[in-house]
Amino acid sequence: MHQSVKYEAKSISLKRHLKYEICDCNFFVTNTIYGYFEICYENVEEAFVLIPNELDHKVREWSCSILNGISGVKQQQLHCKYGIRNPTLLYLYFTLYPSGSPCLSFDILKDNLGEDRNLDHPLTCYFVAGSQAERTHLNKLVLLKSVTLNDKKLAATWSELGQVNIWDLSPMLEAVEKVDEEDSTQVNVNTSPLFTFNDHGIEGFALDWSPTLPGTLATGDCSKFIFVWQPLEGGLWSVSKSPYTAHTASVEDIQWSPNEPHVFASCSVDKSVRIWDARAKPNSACMLTCANAHESDVNVIHWNRNDPFIASGGDDCKLLVWDLRKFETNMPVAHLQYHSKPICTVEWHPSDSSVLASGGEDDCVLQWDLAVERDDEAGDDSEDKEIPEQLLFIHQGQKEVKEVHWHPQVPGIILSTALSGFNIFKTISC
Repeated sequence: MHQSVKYEAKSISLKRHLKYEICDCNFFVTNTIYGYFEICYENVEEAFVLIPNELDHKVREWSCSILNGISGVKQQQLHCKYGIRNPTLLYLYFTLYPSGSPCLSFDILKDNLGEDRNLDHPLTCYFVAGSQAERTHLNKLVLLKSVTLNDKKLAATWSELGQVNIWDLSPMLEAVEKVDEEDSTQVNVNTSPLFTFNDHGIEGFALDWSPTLPGTLATGDCSKFIFVWQPLEGGLWSVSKSPYTAHTASVEDIQWSPNEPHVFASCSVDKSVRIWDARAKPNSACMLTCANAHESDVNVIHWNRNDPFIASGGDDCKLLVWDLRKFETNMPVAHLQYHSKPICTVEWHPSDSSVLASGGEDDCVLQWDLAVERDDEAGDDSEDKEIPEQLLFIHQGQKEVKEVHWHPQVPGIILSTALSGFNIFKTISC
C-alpha cells in the first residue's frame, strides 16, 4: 500500500448547488513509485489544488497537465451552471502511468481480490501491454500492477514480423509480487513464448480470447484473413488449417460473443461488420454481414454482455450501435457522434448494458449512456443542443487514445492507454 502524503495549496470555495450533490472534497496526492501519482479525495469542508513542490519537474508538469487538461462536458458550461471550478472534482479516482514507449493495446487481468469492489480501500489492478518502440528489438511485453493470481494467465500478442505469440505471465506475476511496494526497481523477466504462429505471414491488429471457451483465440491480419485457435494439452494450440474468409481488406478487430460459444464478430477496412460461426467451414462461416456499416474503415467493435447489441467505431468519427436482430438491414439503432477524429476503441460497461466508453485520435475518452433522453422542459439552450444527450463525460489529457477497458471487478474504473501513457480513473458519471 502506498503511503498517502497530503500537500495543501490554495483553497477553493465550492458552491452548494452542484449537480449530483457533490460534497466539498479534500484532495491528496500519493507519490508512488517512478514518480507516478494518484489523485483521490475524501469528504471534508474545503477543497485544495495539489501540485507538491517536492515532486520533480517532469512529474510536476504531468500533474499540471492533468489538473488543467481534464474536463467534463464543456468545462466552461459546468463552471457556469454548477459552480465546478476545478475539473478534478469530476473524478472519484485518477492515476497516471507514463509508459515509456507507447503501449497501444492492453488487457486487464482478473484477480482473486473479489467482485464489485469499491474505492473504500486502495485499488489494486493488473494489466498487461505490448510496447511499440521506435526499434523492433526494443519492444517488450509489460505487466503492470497498480497499487495479487494463482491460475495461469496467458497473453496473446501480435508482432510486426507477422507472428502471433502466446505467453505465460506466471513468471512476471511472481516477479511483481516479490517486489516491495516501496521499491522503485524495475524488474526484467527473460521469458520465451509458449507458442508461436507464423502462417499469417503479415502483421495484424485483431485478436480476442473467447470468454466462453477457455484458451480459444481468434486472430485477424492486414491481408483480410482470420484464424481460429483451439487449445491442446502441453501448452500447444491447433490453428485452423485454412483461414476464415469473407472480408476483402484488413481485419481491424475481432470480438467473441459473450454468450454464444463458437460465435464471433469482426470488422474491417472494407467498411463491413460480420458475424461468424467457428463450427462451419472457414470459407462459409460468415453468417451475417452488415456491408458499408461505416463510410470508411471500421476500426473497432465491442459486443454488449447483456443485450444483443454490437457497438462499432470508425474513421468516419461515428460511434454506431447495431441490434443483431436487425443486423442486415444496415440501420443502426443508435448513432453517437461527438468525436472529431477517428475512433480507435469502444467498450460496453461490463454490467450496465446502456453505458459504454469510446476513445480516439482526438485525445478524448467519452462516456455514453443510451438510456438518457433530452429533457425538453429544461428550456432551449443552443449550446446544450450541440452536445448529444447520451454523452455523460469527456476525459482529456492523453495524446491519441488507443484503447480503453472497464475494469471487470471494480465498477466504474476505466483504464486507457495512449501515446502519452496509461490513465486509471473513475468519474462521477459511472
